[in-house]
Amino acid sequence: MKRARVWLPAVLAIVVVVLGVGMAQSQARPDHGNAKASTSQKAVGDVFCQAAPTCTVGFNFNSAFDTHVYNVLMGTGATRLTVDTEDCCIQNDHWGVFVNKFGGVALGQTNPVAAACGNGSITAFSGAASLSGAYGGKVIQVVVTHCSGVSTFPAGLNLRFTSDQPIQKVTQKSGLG
Repeated sequence: MKRARVWLPAVLAIVVVVLGVGMAQSQARPDHGNAKASTSQKAVGDVFCQAAPTCTVGFNFNSAFDTHVYNVLMGTGATRLTVDTEDCCIQNDHWGVFVNKFGGVALGQTNPVAAACGNGSITAFSGAASLSGAYGGKVIQVVVTHCSGVSTFPAGLNLRFTSDQPIQKVTQKSGLG
């Protein structure tokens, strides 16, 4: 009986770790102007959205020090990209967005063209960072961080990409660069 008591906590810890890894994956909602957008589990490198002017990705941060990086391949003729956030679940986490021209920056360096922190709302998007110019067919890198707030982790948010032309695709990267 003692042996079963020793193994039970170890098995429960493994289950928690496996479930935690699954929670860290992003979920994509390509918004085509309707409230019933689809949601699917995605991993780093997978395509989140295609051929939609607005795309919303929901995901979790496991700590205040996590950073999520997305590459956005802009649609033909695109001249604008706006990225904003909506807190999830426990109000008042403020999420930061850094929008970098043409992707690919050195590790630890962002060189943002636009940056903003949201206000922690769980009912509306805020903290819009916008980029304007001739960006059709270009890759724009978006870096998401935790600015401040409740700091209870894991913590969730929704990240919204909006362009004046359909976004060709959004992919998650494993880090900067």
